[in-house]
Amino acid sequence: MSKKIGFIWKEKGKKYENEVDRELFKNLMEAVKASFDWDNEISTKILSYIPNLECIEIDKDRNEQRDVPFIVCKMQNNTKEMIEIRNCHQIMWSILNKYTT
Repeated sequence: MSKKIGFIWKEKGKKYENEVDRELFKNLMEAVKASFDWDNEISTKILSYIPNLECIEIDKDRNEQRDVPFIVCKMQNNTKEMIEIRNCHQIMWSILNKYTT
């Protein structure tokens, strides 16, 4: 298992890539889950994927046109899981945007 998780995003027609330390990202998602115990479905899903997560893909151009934006979690076995994240989840989006700017 790689020590890094990739972030791939498309914005204004261009493709970008970044990486984040797997353990740091896991710790961050655990903190989010603990801090928002009344609404932590997204962080819980991401945490369940982290052991096998290869990368998170975000199409910012497409998400701007959707009522409910989403991310795609690509696993090491080449399967993909989509997680819809409503715009009202500003903390989660700000975390994801930190890695995709």
